[in-house]
Amino acid sequence: MHRLIAILFLLLIPAPCLGDEKGHATHEQTEAFLTAARKGDLGTITSLLEKGIDPDVRSEYGATALSFAADKGYTAIVALLLESGASTDIVDTFYGASPLLWATTNKHADVLELLVTHGANFNDRVLGVAIEKGHAGLLRAILDSEALGKDALSRALKTARSQGKSEIARLLEEAGVEAPDTAAVTAELLALYAGTYKNDQIGMEMTFRPEGEALKGVATDQPELTYEPRTTTRFASVEVAGIEFEFEVKDGKVPGVTLYQGGATLPFLRVETAATPDVAAPEAPPTEPSVPVEKAAPWPSFRGSFASGNADGQRPPLSWDVPAGRNVRFKTTVPGLGHSCPVVWGDRVYLTTAVGGEEPRFRHGQYGDVDSLREDTPHRWMALAYDRASGALVWERELHRGVPLVRRHLKGTHANCTPATDGKHLVVNLGSEGLYCLDPEGKTLWKVDLGVLDSGWFYDPEYQWGFGSSPVLHDGKVVIQVDIQEGSFIAAFDVDTGKELWRTLRDEIPSWGTPTVVVSEGRIQVVTNSSSAVRGYDLSTGRELWWLKGNSEVTVGTPVAGHGLIFFTGGYTPVQPIYAVRVGAQGDVTLPGGQSSSDAVAWSEQRGGTYMPTPIVYGDHLYTLANQGVLTCYDARTGKRLYRERIAEGKGGGYTASPVAADGRLYFTAEDGIVYVVEAGPEYRLLASNPIGEVCMATPAISDGMIYVRSLGHLLGLGREAGSPSTPGR
Repeated sequence: MHRLIAILFLLLIPAPCLGDEKGHATHEQTEAFLTAARKGDLGTITSLLEKGIDPDVRSEYGATALSFAADKGYTAIVALLLESGASTDIVDTFYGASPLLWATTNKHADVLELLVTHGANFNDRVLGVAIEKGHAGLLRAILDSEALGKDALSRALKTARSQGKSEIARLLEEAGVEAPDTAAVTAELLALYAGTYKNDQIGMEMTFRPEGEALKGVATDQPELTYEPRTTTRFASVEVAGIEFEFEVKDGKVPGVTLYQGGATLPFLRVETAATPDVAAPEAPPTEPSVPVEKAAPWPSFRGSFASGNADGQRPPLSWDVPAGRNVRFKTTVPGLGHSCPVVWGDRVYLTTAVGGEEPRFRHGQYGDVDSLREDTPHRWMALAYDRASGALVWERELHRGVPLVRRHLKGTHANCTPATDGKHLVVNLGSEGLYCLDPEGKTLWKVDLGVLDSGWFYDPEYQWGFGSSPVLHDGKVVIQVDIQEGSFIAAFDVDTGKELWRTLRDEIPSWGTPTVVVSEGRIQVVTNSSSAVRGYDLSTGRELWWLKGNSEVTVGTPVAGHGLIFFTGGYTPVQPIYAVRVGAQGDVTLPGGQSSSDAVAWSEQRGGTYMPTPIVYGDHLYTLANQGVLTCYDARTGKRLYRERIAEGKGGGYTASPVAADGRLYFTAEDGIVYVVEAGPEYRLLASNPIGEVCMATPAISDGMIYVRSLGHLLGLGREAGSPSTPGR
């Protein structure tokens, strides 16, 4: 049917009009063509093809209209482009992804059928989509192509039967496919393969564990995948076709495993580890002496003072259990949806939220969906103040009302930015809905309209993900970092009046990191983590002091400082660096190719940088936390890696919140609603696993014997002297 529609369009196409040779389109025509593919504008696509535009014109990152349409699942546009001669196998210059890969990632089975029918190169993942979707047309196209071997089809039949996909199983059986015999792969054999393997040449580790009749495997800084047996020693990834591991068995032991991918091989040797005691949280709650707080300290902004996450002397509890009511001072309902973190000053805890007209859609967890969520109902953006001891609502203020000006990511909110306070002012950044300053009683002192702040995917601007950089407040100045699709800048405002003191333009694509103020060596600078470069600015004037290029294309983590160094991490593939820049850096300090250090850069790593959680410097160590819960400890001064462990053996799911620390402990908040406490130091030791009972995305605050946790629907005050939980009414 789709092919017929495309042919009818083609009958109407006259001779090319864009020039004597196909493809000589202007920049404006190329942009219009690609934008139409991203938006699903079939009319513009048809019109430009009629005028003779080359269907394979490329974007800045080498993507074609077919890639964009395949990514979005615009079947009619894909059909028209293919019939117009669009190439199926052009890959972009950033991800190296083809149209088929985009369609596979988003499981657009109709599009995949068209691509396979038109000769696109494909792999086992496409077969997996056909099974999952029960798409007979796609399966027939795969079988007709005869591109997949007997083993892949055999595994597909086994999967189809196990998932109850009877139509798919019937078609495979009619094609003569037989299910594999994996009876020889026993539980004992899977247990033998379990363990950690390492390739020292690239510094990558691979850990396997048994699950059912398969193995679960996770590589350094990568999500966990499932590997099903092809033979008794060879296992293939279920999720990512073309990745296989073969285990070497000698004298009843497994000394190593070999990775096979894309025609390349990579050997890993088993890491032999001494037996260690079980460090899981004990059944009985951990006990600790009741030590008074040294001096109550505020938690004034994202991650506390200077984004350090350090609350030494504040004596937060080691353990609690919210569902059971243990060590819970209060649990207060928070309206709406927001990921802004609590800040604390005096007897108040401050939050922001966005309250929509209907139940908000939200999805947490580890996934790669880049889609935006459009919400056309009016929202109310609120600032909220709670009593620090009881959780009672002191006041709430509506700062803005209207339909959101930009879309948000399904995992994000319209209130991502954490407020900042100095005790006299409360600064709230609502992104496109404005920058506000309130007094401690909620009176609005001033407002600045920042315009529409479109932060989204640099690769495809049609995806808007929402604004996420929080304001910082220092020396009477409010500093905001605004990295958007067009017109990025950093600016400072007078905290008393809202007057703009300076604004420095930035050649940047969107980022979501909060800037950090660093006071050292006779100067006060604002440092920013961003895609084109990490940078330092003079706080007084906004003058750029230094810059270093070579970062991830998407940055989220906030810079942190310690030991005369400023640490930056980026975890968005394919570049995942860590940089330790000296506080006195000047000018261009970009590292020459092949070098990992210089006079201005104490050390760096090109692998191991983390994506969402901000790292933390505590004591002599730098700790980084990957989205999937891999915790790495470095010597902060030298960069020597001291350990890498998966927190609680991966039981907490994904991590978005950043770690905080106090009194020799590190607190890690998992999205699934568990806060894990790890002993600080060069060796990994899990001290406690504390259930919240609700999804948690925000970074906790610590002050005066309590830890304040924002869950998806509540603000919780947790402290050792807790009695029974209370839920103040609204």
